[in-house]
Amino acid sequence: MTSNFYDFQLKDLINLAILLVTIFAVYFGPIRAVQVAKENEKRDRLIGQRADLFAVLMKTRAFRLGQEHVNALNLVLVYFRDCANVLVAYRAYISMFNAERINFTQERDDKFIELLAAMASELGYNAEKRDIEQLGYSPQVWFDDENNTRRLRNLFIELLENKRGLSVINFLLSGSGSGPFPPTPKQ
Repeated sequence: MTSNFYDFQLKDLINLAILLVTIFAVYFGPIRAVQVAKENEKRDRLIGQRADLFAVLMKTRAFRLGQEHVNALNLVLVYFRDCANVLVAYRAYISMFNAERINFTQERDDKFIELLAAMASELGYNAEKRDIEQLGYSPQVWFDDENNTRRLRNLFIELLENKRGLSVINFLLSGSGSGPFPPTPKQ
C-alpha cells in the first residue's frame, strides 16, 4: 500500500489539534496571566483603600467634626460604590444632617455605628456594633482643647469683624507715678 503525502489519518488530525492548542496556549497563556494579575492587583488595592478608609473612620469616630473624619466620610461613595449595604447605611447617616430631628445626637450616633458595622462586614472584619460604639478611646482633654480652639477662633473672628471690642487696661507701676514706663536712670 502506497502512502500519499496528502492522505490524513486520525493520528495526523490529533497531532494537528495538539499543535494548534499548544500554539494557542503559548500565545494567549501569558496574556491572560497578566490580565488576571492586574485584576487581582486592582482588587487588592481597592480592598486596601477600603480598609484604610475604615481605619480612619474608626480612629476619628470620637471627633466627627475633624477634617480627617469628614474627608473620610466623603470618600465612602468612592471606595464602597458597589457595596449596597454600606451605601444604604451611608445615605441614612448623611441624611441625618439635612433633617430636623428631636433626638438628633442619639440618632446620628446610631446611624454612624451602623455605617461602620456595614463597612466592617464588607471588609470581613468581625466587629459588633456594641464594640464599635463603646471601645473607642479619646481623652477628655482632646475635647476640651478642640472646644477651646473653636471658642478662641470665634472670638478672634468677632474681634476682626468689629463685633467685639478689645479691652485695653491702663496700669501704673506701683509707687512710681511716672506712668507705665520705668523711671529714668539716675546719673
